[in-house]
Amino acid sequence: MLGIKLLIVIGVTGGLFLALRPVRFDREAERTRVKAVPLVLNILVLILSFIVVQGFGTVPTGHQGIVLRWSAATGAMKAPGLYWVVPIRDSVDAISVQIQERTKTVEAASNDLQDVDATITVNYHVIPLGAAKLYQEVIRDYRTAIIDPAIEDIVKASTAQYTPEEMLQNRAALRDTILSDLRVRLQQYEINVTSVAVTNLKFSTQFTQSIEDKVIAEQRALEAENKLQQVEFEAQQEIERAKAEAEKIRIQAEAIQAQGGMEYVMLQMIQAWNGSFPDTLIMSGEGGPFEILNLGDFTNR
Repeated sequence: MLGIKLLIVIGVTGGLFLALRPVRFDREAERTRVKAVPLVLNILVLILSFIVVQGFGTVPTGHQGIVLRWSAATGAMKAPGLYWVVPIRDSVDAISVQIQERTKTVEAASNDLQDVDATITVNYHVIPLGAAKLYQEVIRDYRTAIIDPAIEDIVKASTAQYTPEEMLQNRAALRDTILSDLRVRLQQYEINVTSVAVTNLKFSTQFTQSIEDKVIAEQRALEAENKLQQVEFEAQQEIERAKAEAEKIRIQAEAIQAQGGMEYVMLQMIQAWNGSFPDTLIMSGEGGPFEILNLGDFTNR
């Protein structure tokens, strides 16, 4: 912008200088002639054009121009683009209204007084229509003056509502609590909070170790329960197999009795005989004990 201003000043004064020619060389007299009035007029135009162009400027995209008068905010604003204000008296200071990011780690405590370092990322932007009010009422570095203390205060108040386990299991609830409270706190300063992210929760070494031990114990208990269920399942299978086998034997016994009892068994033995005599024969008398006969003794006689 400075280069454009210089070109305007040079163009205006240069054109006037060529038109009035306050200084020129007289060849007949062989000396330079200076016209006082045109020269003074040229100098005045040069000074005036330099002053006038100082009132021009541009507000970048995504910013609002805060109009200052003698360095004090007037409450007026300039939209993005080219502007002009009264030189020397007025000036314009641009303030960003784009979404910005602020990340901060807060040393806080849980509901049961466990230490926790919570890293929070906040996305926010200055409300365009409220930029002049923010500029007037808050010191220039509103980030460290307004946003950082609000983040620290609200994060400490929010983590105190949860136990460490609840923070880890319900991080979304913690995030929503911080977001809601931050919006209310910063809205009065014409700052809108668009989103909050809980990027990290770091607990003490002792607590972290206790959490790991608890998880390991739960895993081992789950493994033991699974093994117990497996053993019970296998035992139940054995019981069912035994029941099935007993039922099979019962059905076979009933079938044998239905088909003649011992006569049916002898018939099955005859049908299964391969033609050779066994060495041993088991027999029983009526209601008596079994008798074992060694047939080899008879065949060897």
